[in-house]
Amino acid sequence: MERRRPGDRGDTGRGRILRLAEADTPMTTTPQDGGPTRSWKTEEPDHVRTPPPRGLEPDAPRGRRGISGRLFVLGSLAAIAGVWLILVGVLRPSLVESKRRAEFARREVAPPILELLKIHPAGVDERAWDETVRDAYTLVATTAESGSLTIEDETALRDQIRGEVAKAREQPDTVVAVLSALWDHVADIARAHPRPGVPDVDRRLPKPAVLAKTGPAS
Repeated sequence: MERRRPGDRGDTGRGRILRLAEADTPMTTTPQDGGPTRSWKTEEPDHVRTPPPRGLEPDAPRGRRGISGRLFVLGSLAAIAGVWLILVGVLRPSLVESKRRAEFARREVAPPILELLKIHPAGVDERAWDETVRDAYTLVATTAESGSLTIEDETALRDQIRGEVAKAREQPDTVVAVLSALWDHVADIARAHPRPGVPDVDRRLPKPAVLAKTGPAS
């Protein structure tokens, strides 16, 4: 029987292992002039080279890199600041005007009603009258501060209240009718300018019993 040489294709696994070991062993040559011995190792073919691990890709060229995270954050903050400044510039005049009207309502429009606390109508409980006057003050203040009235509207309402209060001081027996008429007038203003999310005036501030059965002032 013919014996197969180690290099034949039909050799066993041991032969393949020997060939791989020989491929990994550096090859040496000795120059004829007696110089130093040189060695080299044969490279593996391209199709058997071990590929790099997945996820470890070569670095992209510097010119192709995207925007850094720091620049993106700084740009976003600058854009937000710009939008905020624009909104402030647009809304600031209206906010200032709204604040001015609210202060005018608290200082000028509602306080004259409290002058009626100095008048005590006959046949009306003093405590009930005080509560009625303070409820009227709250009605005037909340209606004037709602933002639906202009400074001119608030000034006209203030002058009307001052005139009615002066009339009641001259004729104390008409004070209940005067306050009742003022209540109806301010409540009509509140109904004409409802505020979103706020209960209507008749539920929020119903007309007090002291004024409910009173007719208009003469």
